[in-house]
Amino acid sequence: MSRLRRAITVLVIGSPLALGSYHLAAKTEYKSSDSGFAAYKKEVQQGYVSYRDEVQKEAREFAALHEQVSAGYENRIADVWASPEQSSQTRWVLYEDEYKRKRVVDFEKGVIQWSTPEHYVDSGFDLSGAKAMLAELMSLTRRQAFEQDEVASEIESRSRARFDHLETAELDNKPVLPAFLFGESTVTQSRVDGVMQAMLASAEKSKVSQKGQTIVVWTFPMAIDEGAVEPPVVAVPEPEPTAKPKAKPAPMPEPKVAPAPVVGTGEVWKTKSIEADRFDRLPARARPFVSSINRENVKFDLSAELLLAIMETESAFNPMAKSPIPAFGLMQIVPASAGQDATEKLFGKPRLLAPSYLYNPENNIQVGAAYFNILYYRYFRGIENPLSRLYCSIAAYNTGPGNVSKALTGNSMALRPATRIANTMSPSEVHSHLMSNLPYEETVNYLRKVTSRLAKYEEALSSE
Repeated sequence: MSRLRRAITVLVIGSPLALGSYHLAAKTEYKSSDSGFAAYKKEVQQGYVSYRDEVQKEAREFAALHEQVSAGYENRIADVWASPEQSSQTRWVLYEDEYKRKRVVDFEKGVIQWSTPEHYVDSGFDLSGAKAMLAELMSLTRRQAFEQDEVASEIESRSRARFDHLETAELDNKPVLPAFLFGESTVTQSRVDGVMQAMLASAEKSKVSQKGQTIVVWTFPMAIDEGAVEPPVVAVPEPEPTAKPKAKPAPMPEPKVAPAPVVGTGEVWKTKSIEADRFDRLPARARPFVSSINRENVKFDLSAELLLAIMETESAFNPMAKSPIPAFGLMQIVPASAGQDATEKLFGKPRLLAPSYLYNPENNIQVGAAYFNILYYRYFRGIENPLSRLYCSIAAYNTGPGNVSKALTGNSMALRPATRIANTMSPSEVHSHLMSNLPYEETVNYLRKVTSRLAKYEEALSSE
């Protein structure tokens, strides 16, 4: 079904606007067969489509604005750095001293890096200066982090003045890093000082060359309370769970073959609520989001393991994550695509989500859960086996349902033929087919990582 037809169907069957039209019909003694009612229903439908078109137009303009502002910011950085870097999904990048010094919190690798081009090194770029730098980072709140993000704050300001369908939010004053390190926002200063001392004691100084420019780098391993679940380490390729192939005299190019599915068949939603006695089984970085995860599981009929696996894969639990698409926050919501579908479900009509809205972790998790609910229970509802449907929905969260359909059919992005094909396969066959036929290597890796982490969290949260 096309997005336009789907929007009209939602309007007529389930939206408050549509219900309002039926109530009005009752009051004015319209009947469904009356030409007046048909004309009024058409008018309401056209009004909805017009509204949706306006929001989509704003979303396209928002994406173009983000690209423009990001390019200007990168140009300013490039005046100092041969390889300018902006924040990404797993690397939170902040500059200081007119871009001469760079602070990077790498949420995936668990390190903080403080660097500067060699010719800007001065007496303050030492362990004493690093102590002050770390202290400032540890105290930086979500609101302050947002205000210091030149791209996000400028886009926010210009969007508020320019767009009529914008949803914004206030960010709180909870520090970003203590929540990641300790699993809680309220941490005593003595604990923070202890972590900083450990970082300084383990610091390493090095030099690297970037496009002919010598960069001096201080690296500080973050002392992370890892809990029972291993921290994410995905900088190196994950090993295939199958046995290594035997060497052949003239090997053929190895096709993309999926590993055996790691999620058990049958029930796909295991943990609805993470109880307090299970907190210590989670890495510290995941614990601040448990209450939101529990709430959205109930609301959207998902599971804790799923949301945890998606968050780890999308952002390594970096609440300030962003990508050039643009996408924002823990579950990497794209305002122009997933945000449109999710807000229609949440608010009854699509809205444009501002950076401030998506950097709010509670909002971000709600939007991400709503979108996955749409993928699993609407787009792929015709797939009978719940595990097959889960694999398709996970892949679609990364690449969109059309590309998943194309991977199944070979040429069509329509959902119905893809559904029919999926229903002729076992879950293992669906998984293998997707791994071999998804159009982007990124999505292949995404499906592998999420399913692997889903199994990891299922084991960690099991009652045994």
